[in-house]
Formats: sequence, structure tokens, C-alpha cells
Amino acid sequence: MRVKLMATLALLAATSAPHPALAAPREEAIKGAEAMIRELGGELKNDLTAAMEAGGPAQAIQVCVSVGQEKAVAVAARHPGRIHRVSLKLRNRENRPNELERRLLENMEADNAVGNLQPTYTVPFSEKGDEYLLVMKPIVTAPVCLSCHGTAATLHPDAVAPLAEHYPDDEATGYEVGQVRGAFSVAYPLN
Repeated sequence: MRVKLMATLALLAATSAPHPALAAPREEAIKGAEAMIRELGGELKNDLTAAMEAGGPAQAIQVCVSVGQEKAVAVAARHPGRIHRVSLKLRNRENRPNELERRLLENMEADNAVGNLQPTYTVPFSEKGDEYLLVMKPIVTAPVCLSCHGTAATLHPDAVAPLAEHYPDDEATGYEVGQVRGAFSVAYPLN
């Protein structure tokens, strides 16, 4: 009898809504992570748009090479979380996902394939005794992305040489409009 009661209580605890004391930090973490994503995404989009207008894909690639990672570091310095971009098809090896990020990227691709892509994906995790919320926002391929990330038919000719020079092991081409190209990933502290 006691074993059944303990099992029932454990099941109820596992399936019930989170305690209100835990929900507040989670919501704060989501808001904080989304602010970081907007900040980094906005800066990168502005820089890439200006570079495309000024010098086409070759200049846009130079922006990615020179400031892409630095901007993520700068955004993280202004917030309590860590942010970077990740992808299953790497261009920059620094964007390699960890195992948890990889699983969420795979979920994004599967959801996108059936028309159910979510605006953000979240999962709590522990690291060195600290609690975090992983918040990931999909990066969906837009028409302008095809200049540097498209198929052989859509890749801009001016992008080919700079990509080969700066990213000799590039895997981040072959995309079509609407595909998940990667994600912004934020590890935001919960405690």
C-alpha cells in the first residue's frame, strides 16, 4: 500500500504544473533570452544587410568572418546568459551544437517538415551545479540567405571564392527558402 501511494505521489508530482516559485524564474529566463536573441539577431541582420547593399555577398561574408562571433560575445557581456549560433550544417566550427542543442535542432527540422515550427524551443538543464534554461530560436532561410547558403542554382557567383577561402570545410549550403538553417541558442541562468 505504501509503495503504491509513493508511486502515485511521484507520478502526480512529475505530471503537475510547475510550482509557482519555479515558473517566475523560467518566465524571466525566457524574456531575458529573447532579448539577447533580438539584440544579436538585429545587429547581425543590420550589418549583413548593409554589407550586401555596399558590396554584395563577398562583403557580407567578410562581416561574418570578422564580427559574427565577436557580436555574440559582446551581447553576452551585457546579459547574464550565454549566446551563440548553432547549426547542424557547419560553416564556422565555433557554431557546433552540444548534444542538447543538436537534439533541439533536429526537433526544429522535424517540426518544420510538418508545418509545426515553434518560435522558440526551451529545455532546462544543469551545469556544474547551476540551473539554466536553454532557449533556442530557429533561423529560417529567407530568400536573401540563398546568396551565401543556397543550392548550386541559387548561390551567388560572388560568394563562391570567399566561402572557399574563409570556410574550406563549409557545409552550410544547399538550403532552400523556409528550411531551418540553424538557431540562436541562449543558456540563461535560473538560479
